[in-house]
Amino acid sequence: MPDADSIDELVARQEQFHWTDATGRAAWVHFRPSHLDDPALLVKRLPLTAPEVALLRMLASERMRYNPDNPVSEGLGMVVRDGWAWVCVEEKRNVLGLYLGGGCGRSMRKEWAGEKGNLMHQMLRYLSFLHSLCITSLDLSASNILVTEHAYGNIYELLDFSTCFRFTARNSAREAPEFDWPEGSRGAPELQSGVQRPKDEGEVEEAEEGEEAEERDAEEEEEEAQANPFDVDVWALGKTLEQIDYTGTDLELVVRRMLAADPALRPSAEDALALYSELVGDG
Repeated sequence: MPDADSIDELVARQEQFHWTDATGRAAWVHFRPSHLDDPALLVKRLPLTAPEVALLRMLASERMRYNPDNPVSEGLGMVVRDGWAWVCVEEKRNVLGLYLGGGCGRSMRKEWAGEKGNLMHQMLRYLSFLHSLCITSLDLSASNILVTEHAYGNIYELLDFSTCFRFTARNSAREAPEFDWPEGSRGAPELQSGVQRPKDEGEVEEAEEGEEAEERDAEEEEEEAQANPFDVDVWALGKTLEQIDYTGTDLELVVRRMLAADPALRPSAEDALALYSELVGDG
């Protein structure tokens, strides 16, 4: 949690930063307080009414904050100043930059090899925890996973929760929400047009025109709207784990099942965690 002086300085200098990206969404900025003893921060400025603010308040509450399965950083702070919610976390490297980037040397790759199981375990615990609260993440990419390095095993945390959605009794009774799938989730097979329509062998696909093409497009859009975001989460995390590469290890089976093209054949996050525990002999 940043100290009050750092927050005061941040608010005073807020006009120096770009708080939104090219699409108009809230963006993280790097802020280094002038006092040398204060750590550099990643900061996001959010409207008080943003759904992300309510979600972070819940996950960072005293009741949940220190749950080891909670993916929110223990060091995350949120302060209301100047009519905004300022979300701050100490600046850290992410999995993409630390272990998967082009500058990763041989010694780092050796260290990383011993961390793969630890990362999978923590991420499956986090996803199971979120899903148990009826929260879907949608962004489980390597760039969204922060690393706190420790000699006894790194700690991994999720940085951004802007794509999360919490299903409640109230909003579940309404029409299904339309998700703006981030890049890491967009490749899920159930979101791809036509992937669930395998053709008989030898069938020749003919050009579709007019009403037939429109009808097909409408059906595909309906399928995408009905895609289960919890299934997509499992696939998206599986895709990140595939990038990390568990080839030749016992844990390759977990990744392979999470990437099943048919959502009905994918394990839930809880089942994937149980499979991990079975394979490594964890309790």
